[in-house]
Amino acid sequence: MSSDMSEKIYELLLDIHTEIKTTNELLQDLSKHTLNVEHNQNTTLEEITLFAKEPHIKDNPEAELFERLILTYLEEEQIRIASGNQRKAPRRVSIQLNQSLKEFFEKYLGDTHIHVERIKEGFILFKVRDTPLAAVKLITDLGFARSEDFFQAAKEYTHTAATFGVEPGNMFFIIGTVKNGINKSYVEKVLDQSFTATSDFLNDHTLVKKFNEQYFSQVDALPRPTKQIFVLASEIHPNDLSFDLVNGRTDMDSIQSKIKAYPWLCELGRLFDAVKSAAKNN
Repeated sequence: MSSDMSEKIYELLLDIHTEIKTTNELLQDLSKHTLNVEHNQNTTLEEITLFAKEPHIKDNPEAELFERLILTYLEEEQIRIASGNQRKAPRRVSIQLNQSLKEFFEKYLGDTHIHVERIKEGFILFKVRDTPLAAVKLITDLGFARSEDFFQAAKEYTHTAATFGVEPGNMFFIIGTVKNGINKSYVEKVLDQSFTATSDFLNDHTLVKKFNEQYFSQVDALPRPTKQIFVLASEIHPNDLSFDLVNGRTDMDSIQSKIKAYPWLCELGRLFDAVKSAAKNN
């Protein structure tokens, strides 16, 4: 079976689950075939349970979204271990992240007339009466486009959104964490000060916010970049936390307590309001 066909089948399974809430047993059986995951005598059903994990954090949108990121990476790490692969499957992670983000926005936008759609280009598209009005691109970290490379990436994402009819002013980005997405020398250049280690910077939220303000203000693809880019965290990373869970270094209760108390760098309520405002103006 070709990789393209496998991806199509995987996306179809995900959509079926969303629409009809298929049982976990059926999903496990189908996903084992599609993803070529082989169970062995030491692998339990609980260790490979696709689509079954739901976030437990409520009424704290920043913490809930970060928990969703952790659970997505946790599931993929379990699949990786069970299948004997060396690395996670980026495409599968992307599909899962965007599906979870779609569910997240459907919850927090409430009973509005806004339709939330996950599209294959890796965006969440918001529509009113089938007319696209806004888009969100979720990026876990900027490791693929550090420093000024992100300016070009943002331009490309905004151009893609425009092909659906979304204006640059209604293109938004959520970046999960600053960690693993910066170069120390570039941060020092932007802030005009030096650091002994990158961790010194990441743990100082005041400096991180100052850097984000100066850095993202240079994104010329967006008319109001500092109001259209939402960064959740700095020194914690969802993939790292999922790895710690799988390897028994922590447990979910401890992680949930940590992220519930975490001082998030942004307020996603502003993003919800911006999408609702775009809908009203449509």
